[in-house]
Amino acid sequence: MRRGVLALAVLVVGATLAIVAQAGDELVLPGVTRATFDNGLRVTVAEYHELPLVEFYLIVGAGAAQDPTGKDGLAALTAGTLTRGAGRLSAEALARAIESLGGRLGASAGTDGTIVTGEFLAKDFGAGLDLLRQVVLDPGFARDEVRRARDEQVAGIVASLEDTSAVAEKCFAAFLYGSHPYGRPLDGRRATVPGLGRGDVRDFYDRWYRPNNTILVLVGDVEAHTAVVGLREAFGAWRPRADALPERLPPPARVAGRRLLLVDKPDA
Repeated sequence: MRRGVLALAVLVVGATLAIVAQAGDELVLPGVTRATFDNGLRVTVAEYHELPLVEFYLIVGAGAAQDPTGKDGLAALTAGTLTRGAGRLSAEALARAIESLGGRLGASAGTDGTIVTGEFLAKDFGAGLDLLRQVVLDPGFARDEVRRARDEQVAGIVASLEDTSAVAEKCFAAFLYGSHPYGRPLDGRRATVPGLGRGDVRDFYDRWYRPNNTILVLVGDVEAHTAVVGLREAFGAWRPRADALPERLPPPARVAGRRLLLVDKPDA
């Protein structure tokens, strides 16, 4: 979630700077409309009419910290498979549908959450929202697509071992947090990811991808009332689940004293 929140902050700061630049020294913030649907989905809409675009940020409150024991990398694999086919659309057909609108849809898992992002032209708000709905509510999780995503994730893990900064990041998290969930690598481990399958992905999705564990932010060239009505039609029937809310993690152990970690990489 930390990385996802950063991306959302960049969007908000960028929009704010653009508004300030146009208004001189006067800070003019866009109007914000908030709503909570009956199923628990929290919605925030910010009108921004300077560009003919709409941006979706759907934040699910589950990430690598919710990976089951021995299944590190499952949150990342679930996010990586989410946009590989949805509803009646295969992975290829979904990609074509997004491309035909000149839009984009993607998903990535962080430590505390997963963010599904989308961008479409304002005139395609309805079509883009429908594609987002299918991806979030009816992902295909075809066996072959899960396998391909898993193989790509493993390849990425292996390749990252040749990147000294990536090695440092992985080692630092484990060194600082130890066995705490924050010490897990986001993309998992070579020993765990190959054993993940479609059933694991489906179980993770069914447990955590629920409206009462989700925030949906919409920023763009759309009237707030129209946006809320459209979002309610798209996600109002999404069924909540009582155990979808993660338990608050205990704080990591306090660091006492100065420590030093040396990673031997002779070929660097």
